[in-house]
Parts: sequence; C-alpha cells; structure tokens
Amino acid sequence: MATNRRVHFKIEELPGDLRVAAIKLLTSGRTYREIDEYFRRQGHEFGHSTIGRWALKIRRDGCYIPSSTTTVDRVKLLVRNAITALQNLDVELSN
Repeated sequence: MATNRRVHFKIEELPGDLRVAAIKLLTSGRTYREIDEYFRRQGHEFGHSTIGRWALKIRRDGCYIPSSTTTVDRVKLLVRNAITALQNLDVELSN
C-alpha cells in the first residue's frame, strides 16, 4: 500500500531571500538548531529535524557546497551539477 508522503519541504515555500540566508547559515557552519532559531525570529517555525532533512536534500541536489570544500572539489561538483542539469533538460526536450 502506497503512502502519501510529502516530497517537498515547507522551507521551499519561503521567500528566496530567507532560503538563501538559510543556505548561507549552513555554509558558515551553523547548527540546525541555530538555523531553526533564525527562522523563528523571522516568524517561521519548522523545527531542527525538518531543517536537517531539508539540508540533506539541498546537499544531495547540489545546491550547497560546504565552505571546507577545496576549490578543485567545488569545480568538480559544479561541473557534475551542470552536466546533470543538461542531461535532464535533454530528456525533457525529447519528450
């Protein structure tokens, strides 16, 4: 039996500037609890577990590059993400 599980995060419904701020907080080494507190001060409540799951997703999707990543690894990650995006675009255009 299939379950209806939400595949998006309420964080993604926030204005872009708040999402960018959250990514900047992640890259600066802030904890999920600190990011949760930032959102609470902005009037949004999610919980640190939700923020943790969202952080895993954006890392997996390549939207986040840790500040400790070397320049060579950053370039590799960006190139890999660009290739994936182009492949996805090619598939979409073929349909």
